[in-house]
Amino acid sequence: MSSVRRIRPDVAKNSTVRPAAGNSGGPSQAPIISGLRPQRNNLRENREYSGPVCTYAEVTYKVHYVCVSCRQSRKLAWDGGEHLCTRCRRPMVFAGHDFAAPRKAKDREWAAVAAVLGAGLRYEGFETCGCGREPKYRPHTSAQVRARRRIAARKGLADAQALALRDLGDA
Repeated sequence: MSSVRRIRPDVAKNSTVRPAAGNSGGPSQAPIISGLRPQRNNLRENREYSGPVCTYAEVTYKVHYVCVSCRQSRKLAWDGGEHLCTRCRRPMVFAGHDFAAPRKAKDREWAAVAAVLGAGLRYEGFETCGCGREPKYRPHTSAQVRARRRIAARKGLADAQALALRDLGDA
């Protein structure tokens, strides 16, 4: 059975089919179609756009909810309501758009997550329109949390301010 290429009807008018170079057009090779040019959509000329300037302004993004005691996270639509953990049925904590859950066996990382969420911080870097994404720093291990809490005690900073510091020298 020979292979047959299907040609779009709008392209077939302006193109010619010729056999491949060095081939008599036998059934072993498909013919080469010349005269095909990709049809481009010129967005500036063809589009009538009356919406917002930002393309992400109308999109609703899902956010992360975390149950620290069960070490589970879910990505759910933000509706301002209370979401319950599927395992322990306690309310889950809103963690933000940029949360990345550690593995369940990583005790130090989950301790850092509990400290950050307990201080009232969120894993956010998300602008409402979606154009600017600059994730804020959050500690990843319990050692980083301890170091920032020591700085907070020395300098008189609030827990949330110290945990948000990227560089300890900035305090």
